[in-house]
Order: sequence, then C-alpha cells, then structure tokens
Amino acid sequence: MFYIEAPNFEEIGKTALFTGIDGAELPKIFSCLHAMVCHYRKDGYIIRSGDREKRFGIVLDGRVFVLAEEHDGSRTILADRRKNEIFGTSVAVEEDSDSLSIVAAGDHCRVLIIDIDTIFWDCSLSFTTHQQLLFNLARVLALSNLRMMRKFRHISQHSLRKKIVSYLTEQSELANSHDFSIDFDRQGMADYLGADRSALSAELSKMRKEELLSFRKNSFILKDAFFHK
Repeated sequence: MFYIEAPNFEEIGKTALFTGIDGAELPKIFSCLHAMVCHYRKDGYIIRSGDREKRFGIVLDGRVFVLAEEHDGSRTILADRRKNEIFGTSVAVEEDSDSLSIVAAGDHCRVLIIDIDTIFWDCSLSFTTHQQLLFNLARVLALSNLRMMRKFRHISQHSLRKKIVSYLTEQSELANSHDFSIDFDRQGMADYLGADRSALSAELSKMRKEELLSFRKNSFILKDAFFHK
C-alpha cells in the first residue's frame, strides 16, 4: 500500500537529479515529468516484477531494495538505495528484467517517481534545463554504478567468510571505526551477500569464537585479529 502526497519543491530541489536547476522551474518540471511523491510502508512494492510501466525513482526518505525474486520465493538484494539515490532505471528501459522488483525497506519510505519517457522523448522543458537534467541523471547513474561495483567486490569472493570480511571491512572504513552498525538485519545481510541466513549466522558465530569480532544484532566490533587473518 502507498499514498501520494503533495510535493515539497524545496526538498525536491535538493536532490542530485535537480542540482543546478532554478527552483522556480521545479513545478513545471514536476508536471512535465509526470512526477509524484509516494509514501510506502515496509515491503511495499514500488515496482513489482513483470511491471511494464516505464518509471524510475529517487529516494527522498528511507531506503529501498532492488530484489531478484525467484519462482521458489527466494530473493537476493541486488542493491539498496538510500536518500538522494536513484533506482529503477534498468527496470524502466530493459525489457528483460521480469524477475526484478523494488520494495520499501522500512515503514517510512518516501520516493519521487518519474516517467522515464518524458526525460528522453516527451520533455517540453527549455534546452538548458533539459541538458542540465540529463547531465544530472548521468552523474547519479555513475554514482549508483560505483556502489554496485563495491557490492560485486563482496559477493565475488570465493567463500562466505571472505564475503563477510570484505563487507564488514568496507562498513568499518565508511564508519571510520572498528565499532559500527550496519543497515541490515541478519536476513537482509544474507540477502545482500547472496548467502543462506543460517550459514551466515553460523559463520559469524565461528568468527566470534575465534575472537575476530563481536556483534549484537546489527552492531559489530572488529578485533585487531580480524585485520590480520
């Protein structure tokens, strides 16, 4: 379930897609792009696998998961998108994406939804505004690709332990601390790393017994030995 809310143009103007664009033009742009602000609850489908609607979005609040869903009900988190990040472009432009879905990761997920065809084919904006919009879109997509490359580095490791070490090392570096919290619960972490939840929990327990780390729920402390294995 979701509901549509009135746009806050001051908020929308701060997103990366609209950087460098005159705020006075935002109402016109909003109309031109057939845009709408939607509020979703946890696990609500923003785009469901098989959807043929050519739309993508920007996260205004909360977080969304890009999922690969299989016929047996299993799923893998291919990407997570957070505030000011773009999602759904591959689903909007690629017909061979029937198994991809995009869902809200929490109860307070607000997204800006845009019709992708209006940017490339049906846009009535001025040349300067249109060019700035396309430049911003390219830049946001490039940043998203960098995040995907970081994830691929984790999941391409040859063992579950190496996947865990790669991911937790990155999270420690981002937090600039050996004591940090991640944004996933255990199932989410397993889905993100493409692992079985039970196997992940068992491996983390082994690492704790080896005094490589300690953890409680989604909070971790990496010990010195963790970095010397």
